[in-house]
Amino acid sequence: CDVVLSDCEKVDQKLKQGDFQDALNTLDLIDQKMSNVSGQALRRYIEQQVPECRLQIQRRVADEFHAWLGTARAAAKAMGHHAIAQTSNERQLAEEMQNRQFHALEQLNAGSGLSLQEEFVKSVISEGKCTAQRAQPQTSETAPDLDLDTLHSCFHIATQLGKREWFADYYVSQRREQMRSCLQMSSGMNFMENYQSYFLRLSGFFAVEDLVMRVSPDLLTTAKVDGLWEDALQIIKPLLDTQISRQSSTEMLLMLRNYLVLFRNTMQRFGFSTTALEAIIEDATEKYQALLLDERLREMRAELKRDNFEQVMITGEKQYHAEVSALGLHLAGIPVPAAPKYHRMKYSRMVPALCRLLGEYMSDVVGILRGGMPENAMIVVRKQRDRLLTKVV
Repeated sequence: CDVVLSDCEKVDQKLKQGDFQDALNTLDLIDQKMSNVSGQALRRYIEQQVPECRLQIQRRVADEFHAWLGTARAAAKAMGHHAIAQTSNERQLAEEMQNRQFHALEQLNAGSGLSLQEEFVKSVISEGKCTAQRAQPQTSETAPDLDLDTLHSCFHIATQLGKREWFADYYVSQRREQMRSCLQMSSGMNFMENYQSYFLRLSGFFAVEDLVMRVSPDLLTTAKVDGLWEDALQIIKPLLDTQISRQSSTEMLLMLRNYLVLFRNTMQRFGFSTTALEAIIEDATEKYQALLLDERLREMRAELKRDNFEQVMITGEKQYHAEVSALGLHLAGIPVPAAPKYHRMKYSRMVPALCRLLGEYMSDVVGILRGGMPENAMIVVRKQRDRLLTKVV
C-alpha cells in the first residue's frame, strides 16, 4: 500500500509539473501493483482515480494542442508569403529569359520575312517547358518557420493514452475549422481589394499542412490533406466564379488571373491537384480576352471614324521608323524612300494606327498566356488576332 500511495503522490506531482510522460508511466505501474493493495476501500478509490488522471492528461494535451493551433495560425501567413515569393521568383526568372529571347529575336528578324509575334510565342513555349523541367519543390525551407515540438509531444502522449486515432481525427477537424475561418469573407469586405491577402493565408495554411505531413506522416496522411484541399476548393470556386463574372475591368481581371496562376503554381509545388484551379483560370482568361477584344474593337472603330483617307506623308527617317518599319509595314514591299524629306505612302493614317493597336492586342494575348503556355499557343494567338480583324474589317 505504501508503494502505491507513493506512486500516487508522484503522479500528482508530475501532473502539476506538466510531465505527462512520467505521469502516464507511473499510472501504468500503479495498474500493475493494484493486486497488492489489501484495503478494498483504498483499491476502489485508486481504481476510480487512475482513469480520471488519464482523462485529465487528455484534456491538458488538448489545451496544449489548441495553443499550438494559435501558433500555427500566426505562422501561416509568413509561410504563405514565403511560398508565394519562391514561386514568383521562379516565374520572374523565366520571364527574364523570355524577354532576352524576345530582344534577340527582334534583332535577328529585323529585315526578314518572319513574324516577330509568332517567333516570340514559340520562344515562350520552349522556355516554359525548360523552366518547368528545371523547377524543383523547395518546401523544406519552410521548416524553421514553425515549431512542431508541441504538436509531436501532444501526439506522442495521445498515443500513450491509446488515443492515437482520436488525436489524428481531432487534428484534422480543428484544422478544418481554422481553414474555413481563414476562407470566410467578412461582411463588407471587398474581395478584389483583399484577394492577395486571402490567397496568402490559404497558401500558408497548406504550407503548414505540407510541413506536418512530411514530418509526421503517422499523424497527417496525404489523403487527409487532400481532403482539406478539396474542402477549400469547394469554398473558393463559387467565390471566384462570382468575382470573375462580375468583372468589367480588364486591368483588375488580369491582376486577379495572374495571381491565381501564381497561387496555382504554388499549390503544384506542394503536390496538390490543381485541375479545378486551372478551370477557373481558363474562365478568367476567356473573360479577359473577351473584354480585351471589346476594348480593341472600340479603339479600332474610333480610328476608322477619325480617318480622312488621305495618304500618309513621311517627312523623315524618324517618322518612317515610327509609322512604317516599327509596325512591320516595310515587310509588305513598301520601299524605303531614297533620301526622303517628304514621301507620300500608299495608305492613310488609319493603317499604322490599326497595326499599332493590333500589335498591342497580340502582345496582351501572348502576355496572358505566359503564366500557363498551352501547346497550341500559336493557334490561340492567331485565332484571337483573326477574331479582331474579322470584326473590324
